[in-house]
Amino acid sequence: MVFGTFDLLHEGHKHFLKDAKDYGDELIVIIARDENVKYIKNAYPHDDENKRKQNVESLAFVDRAILGELDDRYKAIEELKPDVICIGYDQRTGKLEEKLKEKGLKTILKKIKPYNPQKYKTSIKKKRALFVGRFQPLHKGHLKVIKDASKRYREIAIVIGSANKDDDKNPFNAEHRKNMIIETLKKEGIENYSIFIVPDIPDDNKWPAHVEKFIGKFDLVITRNDLVKRLFENAGKEVEYIPELYYDISSTDIREKLKKSLKWENFVPKEVAEYIKNKLIKIKKQ
Repeated sequence: MVFGTFDLLHEGHKHFLKDAKDYGDELIVIIARDENVKYIKNAYPHDDENKRKQNVESLAFVDRAILGELDDRYKAIEELKPDVICIGYDQRTGKLEEKLKEKGLKTILKKIKPYNPQKYKTSIKKKRALFVGRFQPLHKGHLKVIKDASKRYREIAIVIGSANKDDDKNPFNAEHRKNMIIETLKKEGIENYSIFIVPDIPDDNKWPAHVEKFIGKFDLVITRNDLVKRLFENAGKEVEYIPELYYDISSTDIREKLKKSLKWENFVPKEVAEYIKNKLIKIKKQ
């Protein structure tokens, strides 16, 4: 048996539940009620109790998911008498141990090790992340970052920068870049994102505030660009800096290959390659 809120179900939750299943033949999950979460955390969960129960029930390794009692959180233990209760790395056991002894139960408590808590934690999952790029064009490195971030954060605000530029570094206009992203993420089944087209301004130091005017409030910035990192850190924003962000894939190299009619398709998602070949080439011919 396990207890938890399981709000915005993520990989950390799944890892915890999979590990818990190893301790018995049947895994029963007790879902915290909305009112109890509000009482403990002083805030309602993002997903209501029925949605959270449904999400947990959908996991193949969960045998039963039950809504906990509003006024007695230990009633399920007394009624079901589990052999083992698995505890999350951030859950306390003191009061639970007292209750088990009080009710004469010999239930064993097992502490489950965390699964990458810096990445997979509900408080992180509630954040809105900003991902800035020119996406000239969107490539597989960009997509890997977006896919990973979509699992970890509530929303990914994708900013298409240099929207007002038209030169060798920026051959695809902002609408084309937006369409490439939309078609790719639709195929990937990613929905928790929004796209903003943001023009450049002359003063770099004012750029973070300029971006915020377009997209609204956000919690952190994902980038591999040193200038973007410095500008947003100077503006007091949290920055997730990933040096290997693009896995050695470069939009500059892709553009060079396009110019020289060399093979470039393997570096971009299939949807981007089709868009460039079928739509942009037609546009150039008109």
